Amino acid sequence: LSNQVAEQGASLSNQVAEKVSVVSSEVASVSGQLTDHVSSQVSSLSSRMLSISDVVTSLYSLVREEEYLHLELILKTIELQHTHQETFGEYKNYFQNRDAVLVATGPSAIDFEIIDNAVYVGVNGAVCFDKISLDYWFIQDYDNPEVKDYLEESLGYKNKYLKRFYGILNRYVNEKWVIPEKIIFDHKASKYYVKSVWYRKNISVLSFDWHFALDPSSQILRCYGSTVFAAMQFILYAHPKKIYLVGCDTANLGTHAVGKTTHDSRADPQECLEALLFGWKELKMFASIYYPDTEIISVNPVGLTGLFRDVYTESYLEKHPEIRGDVL
Repeated sequence: LSNQVAEQGASLSNQVAEKVSVVSSEVASVSGQLTDHVSSQVSSLSSRMLSISDVVTSLYSLVREEEYLHLELILKTIELQHTHQETFGEYKNYFQNRDAVLVATGPSAIDFEIIDNAVYVGVNGAVCFDKISLDYWFIQDYDNPEVKDYLEESLGYKNKYLKRFYGILNRYVNEKWVIPEKIIFDHKASKYYVKSVWYRKNISVLSFDWHFALDPSSQILRCYGSTVFAAMQFILYAHPKKIYLVGCDTANLGTHAVGKTTHDSRADPQECLEALLFGWKELKMFASIYYPDTEIISVNPVGLTGLFRDVYTESYLEKHPEIRGDVL
């Protein structure tokens, strides 16, 4: 009996040992799997933390860059306002109760007849007109070879009191367009900043990028590929009774009453005409809103026929008998 009990006890011990061994193996397996899972989760979390850190770093860099650009814009605006206050500040309502004549270089200007007691504001090659003595002169786009010639020819101008305005055109776009500071200083000229807006498809209405300057003493001037628009914003700011447009043909680009007769090869003529005409239409709307008491009159109009009030000189009508219109 004791042998039988001993055998049963040994058998039971072996079974318990086997069970314990199986359970131990299972526990070890589960423990290994749990360790691997935890390690995997920790690794994933660490990776995600690194990604979040990268995102935070990137966002911080963007914020700093945005702050820099914002600061740079503020500094540029301060510089522009300071310059324009010195250049244009004194001219607000300066032409009140007077008439102004804007002189461009279209061929129709050849037949212009002098208007007495008017203020004469010229652009570019108008400084070469023998029969007109300018009081103010605007010029910009130094990259244009004609501009360099006009600047040279303007030295020793017949009106020694000529007030010169030299435009810095899109200075952060093309440095070749910028008139050098030495020329501005040597010519005793006043500086202004101007942004060229060429094509309607490039203009964002939401940004109001196309708006003309209501206050040139604090705002950048706008143009549509022609210096006449900078001059017109100045004239409107000075607020005359009437503005006569002379030589603003907006047609036959490259043909001038004075100076060279070659078109600027950097731009397509048709696109230039479209930009100019669009600019004049925008300016008419601008003037009608802010200066409804100032009358704009086209003298011997070509491309601007019908846009403003049209008048003609007798000599021009003699050359164009097909035209019927009011005589200046």
